[in-house]
Amino acid sequence: MYNVLIVDDEKMIRDGIKAAMPWSNINISQVYTAVSAEKALEVIRSEEIHILLTDINMPGLSGLEMIDEIKKTDSDIDIIVFTGYDNFEYAQQALRMKVEDFFLKPVNEDTLAQSIFKLTKIRDNRLTEQKHQRLLRRKIGVEEQLKLEITMGKLIHGFASEREYQSFMGEYQYPTDTSMQVVVLIPVLYTNISDDDKSYRLLSIKNICLGMFDSKGTGITFIDKNDRIVLVLFQDKESEEILEKVEKLNSILVDEYKFHPKIVMGSLVTGFRNLNTSYNDAMFLIESKLPGETRILQERNSVKRLDLFNRILEEQKNTMVTNTANIPILMEAFDSFEEACEAYNLATGFVRKCCFEIASAIYFGYAVDSGHKTEKLLEHLLLSIADADRDEAFSFTRTFINDLINSREESSHELIEAAKQYIGSNLDKDLSVSIIAEEMFLSENYFSRLFKKVCGTGCNKYITEKRIEKAKALLETTNLQSGMIAALVGYRDCNYFSLAFKKHTGESPTSYRNGKRQI
Repeated sequence: MYNVLIVDDEKMIRDGIKAAMPWSNINISQVYTAVSAEKALEVIRSEEIHILLTDINMPGLSGLEMIDEIKKTDSDIDIIVFTGYDNFEYAQQALRMKVEDFFLKPVNEDTLAQSIFKLTKIRDNRLTEQKHQRLLRRKIGVEEQLKLEITMGKLIHGFASEREYQSFMGEYQYPTDTSMQVVVLIPVLYTNISDDDKSYRLLSIKNICLGMFDSKGTGITFIDKNDRIVLVLFQDKESEEILEKVEKLNSILVDEYKFHPKIVMGSLVTGFRNLNTSYNDAMFLIESKLPGETRILQERNSVKRLDLFNRILEEQKNTMVTNTANIPILMEAFDSFEEACEAYNLATGFVRKCCFEIASAIYFGYAVDSGHKTEKLLEHLLLSIADADRDEAFSFTRTFINDLINSREESSHELIEAAKQYIGSNLDKDLSVSIIAEEMFLSENYFSRLFKKVCGTGCNKYITEKRIEKAKALLETTNLQSGMIAALVGYRDCNYFSLAFKKHTGESPTSYRNGKRQI
């Protein structure tokens, strides 16, 4: 929603426009008025104005002179002018000043409303594009990431000034009522290893988090002063709950690094002003040293709705996978899954993912157990449910199960083969379990387990190996600098590339090239 300022020396016109326009319907939340150009400039200096409606002919400073003053400040204000004089010179001068529209009095209310609404939609599109571009820059912009990490550090400790807070909110356009939660990863895996390995693992885990959350706009990843990875995860009605996101991250880290990380969740808060409360709650849980082997620590009163649903999902999925030869039991389990989706009022997008996860599990289990292979069923299901509503997703999945059980076609590992082909074709781009799972329409943790089971290695490890293979070939056959080779194999951070290369080959990129050239 945006703010409008109406400027006219005639009270009847000012009040008439203010009273007659359907402001809320055209994305306007606040309407200001001014009796003169001088008063209007005062309002602009004290309030955030997005659209200015002004007369040209007014006593004292004219409307055109006021517009000239506004343009000198590089202000991002859209301007609509109107006048009672049918004078071509006025119109020509206004157009030279790059105003957005020009009307003769009396102004048609519907036409004016359409003009204002059009300007708000243009602003919406511009803000969306700006936010998208910022997200893209964050993925590859080291300097911007550093700047963000400094600001986030101040926010979680409550040290950010009002000016820093306003600058941050203005730049990233986060709603003030965003629900969020601090999640801290305790670096239990960093003991008894070299400094290079510490840096490599820290950057590797950070990159996994960036791929899962930051690249999708669902969270912010940074490292605090104690070398702990801190996540600020956002919650909205259409996405998964934060606990589910954390459990997926935990599962991927277990698959990739063979350890159970200690993850601590602060309280759910509203707005970045309250972020330090969530962080302090997480610190309290860390310092309290609660007994037991719980790997995900959270407040006792945290919501467990999706935690309970996931247990139901796993139970029914296992029942279906182990009963591919018993259709009545399999379909009874699917009925229970469908009832649970309705009872927990899950978002449609999440239901589609669950349906495809179940279908994929049944497909894989049936192919292994029976020896019968299919080729196109999963692809057809994916295309069918991509834009389906809940009932359609259930129906399409039922049809898939029946077709699968009764089929005698080929291929049981096509999903992973497709994923491997996707990886091979996109080594220069951002790749992660999260991104590839989304391409395959699977949840991250299920895809991670499936990849490990089929290939015998973690997906992120496989990606790294393929990148190092390509980097070795480029070092052997070209004179490209290490920085360029790093970019060509998907590393935006040259230091990270060097650490990864040395980790896998035992030598730096330069040493490797020199050694090959001497042979």
